[in-house]
Amino acid sequence: MRSARKKQFLCIATLTFLPTILILHNLNYYRTLLFYKTSYVLFLIYLLFPLLLYLLFRKILKMSATVSSLLTISLSVLFFFFGVIQDFLLKHSLTYYLSKTYVLFFIMLAPAVYLFIKKPEAKKLLKFLSAFLLFFCISEVILLLYKVKNFNETPRLTEKVVLNKKQKTNSDSFNIYHIIFDGYTNSATLQKEFGFYNSIDSFLRDHHFYVAGKTKSNYNFTPYSLASTLQLCYLELSVEQLERTYKNYLSGNQLYRDNVVFNFFKESGYEVHSFSILEDYEHLNKLGTFVPKTPAFSIRSKTLERIILNPWLWHKLTAKKESLPESVKKSLRNYIQYNQKALANVLSEAGNQPVFNFTHFLLPHEPYVHRRATLDSLIFTDVMDHRQGYIMQIQYVNGLIKNAVTELQKNKKNIIIIQGDHGFREYGFPSVLTQLETFNAFYFPNQDYHLLYDSISLVNTYRIVLKQYFQQELSLLKDQYFIPSR
Repeated sequence: MRSARKKQFLCIATLTFLPTILILHNLNYYRTLLFYKTSYVLFLIYLLFPLLLYLLFRKILKMSATVSSLLTISLSVLFFFFGVIQDFLLKHSLTYYLSKTYVLFFIMLAPAVYLFIKKPEAKKLLKFLSAFLLFFCISEVILLLYKVKNFNETPRLTEKVVLNKKQKTNSDSFNIYHIIFDGYTNSATLQKEFGFYNSIDSFLRDHHFYVAGKTKSNYNFTPYSLASTLQLCYLELSVEQLERTYKNYLSGNQLYRDNVVFNFFKESGYEVHSFSILEDYEHLNKLGTFVPKTPAFSIRSKTLERIILNPWLWHKLTAKKESLPESVKKSLRNYIQYNQKALANVLSEAGNQPVFNFTHFLLPHEPYVHRRATLDSLIFTDVMDHRQGYIMQIQYVNGLIKNAVTELQKNKKNIIIIQGDHGFREYGFPSVLTQLETFNAFYFPNQDYHLLYDSISLVNTYRIVLKQYFQQELSLLKDQYFIPSR
């Protein structure tokens, strides 16, 4: 009796190896990024999944412990590693056909069907699988322990900028409005690559702006670009950290959230109003497939859940090819609402204190929703048309800029900065450096632009503003640019 209980305990323990391997593997990859409520709930569900399957086969269907275990392992492999196997097969032309969802699903389901029908008492096979899974589980634990020293992989700053704290400000202080348009390239690139003349430069110059026509962003990745601008320095990044991945996106967000510029203005008595996709995971969840995913969502998309999470899979079978799935339309509505909220943040009324206002629009970046009269009339080619869609979105953005400038210049104490966080990234330009060509314009109330220059990069933005208007002793950094090697 004791021996039977021991075997049952070991059998159930073995079943938890598969989700444990998955959890440890992702912990080794995402590390501290996984430490939030959604991940904890997800991992609990994953740990319970094989145990519930085992109970189904053992207690309800009255199968033997061996058959129940083999069936549970087979179905767990299908569930937990479907996406990983599919992604691997997609990389190779010889296995591309096998990677098709319906083909791979039936291939991976076949062992479970065989076990269910034949019910073989393959105890040796179960022992082998148990040892195999235990080996991988221990390997992931060893890897985790090996990486403990560097568990928090947040990129480092090349220097820690320390600003002189100002006294509490009064009503005579300047307000600052910093507006970021995601992926807005400069006018020279629009003319060269798209044949589009951008009239916004003339509008801004007529309104006494300084337009830096040869500006480059320091990074082609939103979180790094914004972080380096607001930290007033470059980032210390490895080759792997330069790549535009979900993990690096979320790691870079942490540098944005606790930055030198925001902290300086808070300590100086300013009302700090900020609005950016980098500030809240909820933004990412609502915007669906058009933005990087949270770690929990990324993990789910590596499992069999990707079949459900992919809005296009069933839509292709049940609807018109060019129409948009309802879940995608919902994401697009949230995209529109996000940008409406961004505009509201720019135009929000100031209180009695001076204001520092930082606003990050997800425009003219894809998806290109400003193509037709209504969102419901959009089709897939509209949303992802990187040529015409981008230009039409530029024209929409220009209208927002004119509206914002007209309103903000009513207050003679407003400093206005309008920038892209990087250039256009999607059309396959011959030079990857084109991704760095970005829009950059400054309005200073006294029109004293002697510190600015045509090729100023974004990292020097606040080194100039704080030096000229807030008595900070800051020298300009050499303009440098960093892009991934692949």
